[in-house]
Amino acid sequence: MGPSADRTAKPSTLRDLTSQARAKGKTMNWEQVEGKWKQYAGKLKEKWGKLTDDDLTQIDGKREQLAGKIEQRYGIAKEEAERQIDEFSRALDEAAEDSRASRTHGAGR
Repeated sequence: MGPSADRTAKPSTLRDLTSQARAKGKTMNWEQVEGKWKQYAGKLKEKWGKLTDDDLTQIDGKREQLAGKIEQRYGIAKEEAERQIDEFSRALDEAAEDSRASRTHGAGR
């Protein structure tokens, strides 16, 4: 087994490592978004106002389709659309954590 065989099992760049780490973190979060897609429609339209109701219905929680529609409507690169979706997901996570913390701290009073 030569060195090239060993390289195929590992990410070859820091970018690959970062992509893998992001993928692991966003999968669980995006599953939550998919499950509450209709509830998040308003927030999605606030963030990306060029998306139509028909777009949101078509996307139906599918992350790749959302990235494609953002790319199309805003004329941006796929990587930028993905970055914006990551940012949106993190904001949702933070809001959910803040909400849980408020309930936890308020329960003991």
